[in-house]
Amino acid sequence: MSRFRTLVSLTALAVLLGGSIAVAALAFPLAAEEAAGAEEEAPVFVTGNVRKPVKIHEVAPQYTEEARKARIQGSVILQAIIGKGGDVERVEVLKGLPIGLSEAAVEAIKQWRFEPATLDGKPVRVYFNLTINFRLGDQKKEKEAPAEQER
Repeated sequence: MSRFRTLVSLTALAVLLGGSIAVAALAFPLAAEEAAGAEEEAPVFVTGNVRKPVKIHEVAPQYTEEARKARIQGSVILQAIIGKGGDVERVEVLKGLPIGLSEAAVEAIKQWRFEPATLDGKPVRVYFNLTINFRLGDQKKEKEAPAEQER
């Protein structure tokens, strides 16, 4: 192989290798995501020395018109993560109701605020179960249950 041809081949190989590395780095930005996730403390269950969060602001879920017409009643059981600041960070439906009632419960809970749960006097993120009861003629009743009761 001539010198020119070898130089062109090596240059092309270097460009391809550099491009492959750049594409891989963009497709798999694991180090930055892992570092960001490591800073955030994992939520704990309300057990033992963990004092449960106390609700300080509530927004009532609303019946959807379709559910009211279909006379749907029952309970929506949700698991929320309450952050160190008392905000609802995430809500997951564990047991739902049809025709938009599960969604109405989630939207309402996302607006609730709590005095944060504490462990040894320090705020901690916790899993916290909530039950929203939908009854016709009684828009809403709610009962709080710590997550360990639902495990």
